[in-house]
Order: sequence, then C-alpha cells, then structure tokens
Amino acid sequence: MKKLISAVLFSLLSAAFFAQSSQTLTEILESENLTYGQLAYLIGTYKDIVKEDDTDIESTVKAFSSIEYFPKDVKSTDKATLGTTSMALAKATGVRGGVFYRLTYGCQRYAIRELKAKNILPPSADISNPVTGKEAIGILYALISDEVEE
Repeated sequence: MKKLISAVLFSLLSAAFFAQSSQTLTEILESENLTYGQLAYLIGTYKDIVKEDDTDIESTVKAFSSIEYFPKDVKSTDKATLGTTSMALAKATGVRGGVFYRLTYGCQRYAIRELKAKNILPPSADISNPVTGKEAIGILYALISDEVEE
C-alpha cells in the first residue's frame, strides 16, 4: 500500500513539473515578440543552468548580460531582436564561425552573417528585426542539429 501511494504521489509531482515546463514552452512558442526572459529560459535550459521550473529568470538575464550574451541593463520583459537572439544562441551553442565572427567575439552582425551562411536564417534577415518564439526555438534547434553533425 505504501508503495502504491508513493508511486501515485511521485507521478502527480512529475506531472506538475512537466506541466510547468510545457506551459513555459507553450508561452514561448505563442510569443509574437520574444523577450530576454524567454531567451534566457531557452539558453539556460539548453545549458542546464536554469531548471525547467525556475521562476527567478531576472537573475539569469543579469547573469547572461554579465557574460555578454545580452546587452547590459536589459530587463527580462524587454523585447529581443533577431540580432541579439542570434548572437546569444550562437554563443550558447559554441558556433565557431568565420574570422570576423571570432575576432568580434560573435557580435550581432557577424552572428547573423554566420547563421545566413549556414542557411539557418534567410538572406533578408536583419539585426533589428523582431523575433518570435517559434523563430528562436527554430534557430536553437538548427544550431544544435548543426553542432551534432560536425
């Protein structure tokens, strides 16, 4: 009887944790304008820095700002651009890039150019374009897939 109760309790807790991460991903996917908080969640869960049920995303955004993934003094509710999203995701996944990308430590311009060269972004992509949650997850997926192939 004790094992049955423990199993039921464990499955209920597991479902609650899964629902939290699923809800967060659903919010990101439905987002028309990706925020730095959502981007920090994506990068943090990819790098195992953020737990899926973590609610203190503001400190994660500040941490990513301090290591130059994000601009300084950015808030978790600020809208991310395609340039900052590309730069942060390229740095997080360890994109090697070309000479100028490496010389500039993956600045936005050369991060976009690198992703265009890998056919992850269309040729018309611009640094200042807004980015949706679907686009950000697509970029992250493409970079992870590219990393596995190399």
